[in-house]
Amino acid sequence: MLYSNTFSFEWPLLEVVTSIPVLIITGFTVLFFIYRLGGPRASTSQQILYSNPSKLNTGTEEFSKCNSPGCVRCTNYKSIKENLAKKLDDYLQTIIVDNVDEENIFERLKCSVEKGEKAGEKHDEHEVQNLQDSQSILHNPTVFQLCGLSSKPWYERNEVCEQDVKLLENTFSTIWEEFTEVYEDFLQGDTTGWLSNLVPTGQWSVFHLYNQGNKVISNCIRCPNTARTLEKLGTFMCNIAFGNATFTVLQAGTHITEHYGPCNLRIRCHLGLQIPPCCSLTVAHQTKHWIEEGCLLFDDSYLHKAKHDGLEEDGPRIVFMVDLWHPEITEEEKSALKYLFTI
Repeated sequence: MLYSNTFSFEWPLLEVVTSIPVLIITGFTVLFFIYRLGGPRASTSQQILYSNPSKLNTGTEEFSKCNSPGCVRCTNYKSIKENLAKKLDDYLQTIIVDNVDEENIFERLKCSVEKGEKAGEKHDEHEVQNLQDSQSILHNPTVFQLCGLSSKPWYERNEVCEQDVKLLENTFSTIWEEFTEVYEDFLQGDTTGWLSNLVPTGQWSVFHLYNQGNKVISNCIRCPNTARTLEKLGTFMCNIAFGNATFTVLQAGTHITEHYGPCNLRIRCHLGLQIPPCCSLTVAHQTKHWIEEGCLLFDDSYLHKAKHDGLEEDGPRIVFMVDLWHPEITEEEKSALKYLFTI
């Protein structure tokens, strides 16, 4: 107990009385730091890839999936990579094909699975690689790569998934209104439904409507119109481990360091909700800036990073992140991929 060397244990009541001012000051100090950090911290049960913070600014920054062997996301990805060939054989036994041409529609999927776990061998989920040795490796899906898909870091808004992008942008006001209600509760200390991703600096909080393909019903109930908008999207990835729809919040000073996404099956869409100055997203060393009420589209299996270098008084950077199917994947392949990669 503070000041225990000043007062004898024969006077416990006096010790308590004299400690009250200290407790009050401590309480105000805690509240001040909560205010400065932009609200309470969400649960830290979710962790994703980031660089080893102990190597920051040393010229030897390292890649790792995360620093926790018990990471839920990493564990899920590891489990779904197992026995893919058998899973695909089982799936093909459940469907009826009338001719050889129909069998051929799964040829590149078979080829991709037969290559085993080569996608990601260069940077396994928990494997450490020196950044200086990896500058030329810009595209590296860490879990699964479907052969034959075209790819590039960035896509124009009218280039892929055009109708769905327009629907998201046209529904901006509704999405923003429902988010603000949830976020106001969060700022008041209600962290229900929120998760916190580990980052070397700052604070990154997320509120999933769909997480790894699964609908988070309790969160969707709080954002019913946004959830209905997702159901109207023709290319939204659901019922597959690689599909997410998430409100993602970066506080000032937050850096999400360079990392790769798990697959080349998706186009990641960011709808800008609140974008302060000095916020940026870099994919394959090409940097762009979010805009409010507009979407950015990119392939997150390329090396990418995000940061909020603005001021605290500018508020957090807030986007609505939605994963959309790569437009070159057929409906038959989507059905098979959902079977292979459902959690």
